[in-house]
Formats: sequence, structure tokens, C-alpha cells
Amino acid sequence: MTTIVLDIPSELSFLLRKRAELECKTMEELIIDAILSYYGIVDPKVKVEVHLKLCEKYLKEGEEFLVREDYIQASEKFLGFSFTDC
Repeated sequence: MTTIVLDIPSELSFLLRKRAELECKTMEELIIDAILSYYGIVDPKVKVEVHLKLCEKYLKEGEEFLVREDYIQASEKFLGFSFTDC
């Protein structure tokens, strides 16, 4: 997976976070879904790869929080994993 850093205005960030919360998604999921939709990318292989990579990321992050005994953050990452249609 490639990491891209975006500098966006705070108002847009606020609106995207609210939208992500309404849709029970992370910001990453919301933005990736918007890109796929906007560009009409419907290839199932691409969608599967996107969701697989997000699942792997959330699992890894959740495990790291468990090692640090940060159970709240770990549960949030595992919750993110469970909502990504894995």
C-alpha cells in the first residue's frame, strides 16, 4: 500500500470526518471509496485489494496497541477492521 499525505483545509477535514462517522467508515475508507466511485473503478480485484490492505493495516495497528496495553485504541482498530467488509 502506498502512503499519501494530503494537506486539506480544516473545514474540509471536519466535513469529511463527520461524513465518515455517519457512514461508519474511517477517513481512509471514505476517501478511497470516493476515488473509486468518482473514477468509475469497478474492478473487483482492485476493491478486494483495497479492503484487504485496510484490514491488514487495522489488525497490525490493533496488535501494536495491545502490546502497549492500550486496550481502548486496540479495540478501536479492531472495530475498524470488523467494519471493512473483510
